[in-house]
Amino acid sequence: VPRWNGGRIPLSSELADAVVEQLGAASRGRFESDEMRLIEPLLRVQMDWSALPTETTLLAEVMKSREGWHLFLYPFAGRHVHLGLASLLAWRMGQQQPLTFSIAVNDYGFELLSATEVDWLKWLTPELFSQKNLLQDVLASLNAGELARRRFREIARIAGLVFSGYPGAQKSARQLQASSGLFFDVFRQYDPANLLLTQAEEEVLRQELEVERLEQTMNRLQGRQLDIHQVRRTTPLAFPLMVERFRESMSSEKLADRIRRMVAELDKAAGPGGYQPEANASIMVERETAPKRKARQTKDGTPRLRKPKRAP
Repeated sequence: VPRWNGGRIPLSSELADAVVEQLGAASRGRFESDEMRLIEPLLRVQMDWSALPTETTLLAEVMKSREGWHLFLYPFAGRHVHLGLASLLAWRMGQQQPLTFSIAVNDYGFELLSATEVDWLKWLTPELFSQKNLLQDVLASLNAGELARRRFREIARIAGLVFSGYPGAQKSARQLQASSGLFFDVFRQYDPANLLLTQAEEEVLRQELEVERLEQTMNRLQGRQLDIHQVRRTTPLAFPLMVERFRESMSSEKLADRIRRMVAELDKAAGPGGYQPEANASIMVERETAPKRKARQTKDGTPRLRKPKRAP
């Protein structure tokens, strides 16, 4: 995933299509580039345990674990689109049956986890990916009203409705949110056609939810064949999604130790012919080094020398 200054750049449609094209070629036994030949053992494990996404199929993996019933779906549409798509599917299923889901997303796919039993084969139908009432369902699933309220804070500040404070005495984000929230509620109740409200809702749909890309993704997924696999363990494609969910959970075990233990279990399950990392490969955890203390200086700027300790 491309990164810039520590921030993740959303996966573009062109890059996503290129990745799926390479995976489709790998599913047919073609590993042409050096990079594909390097990860060939890992992709072989993915194909042995499940399958690879292709240009004509939508890969879905279902699994039962101690945590509950998992669904892993790989549309390859980017993190923002996957967040909207996962919330949309969870909301639509929740309208038919009371369910609670945990959601994890990355640029390649998303995971839905339910603590109660879910018959994924029953729910994964073309109607679930229908574009009918798409906008209304997306707004309802993601609580877009609250998103618009937060977006309205900046709009109200730029419009001069709220005062952010004097230099050196800036108001906190909570104070600004409370002030702008009052305007938001008044406008919504007494002036629903206010242009500032319209702008807030449009920015939420365009920037937060990427509704246009979501609609294009839904249209593209309807033309693909759903490839459902019942897996017994986490596959290489599903493993990063579980790690994303672990980051949001509380545990006394360190994340790196937990990942290292899971990787060892998957390597053991893959067997001698599966993916074998290098012997010196390890999971690195970045640590910030403490800044060095500057040497003390005299009034004229020269370093101050320490006095030697007296011998006892």
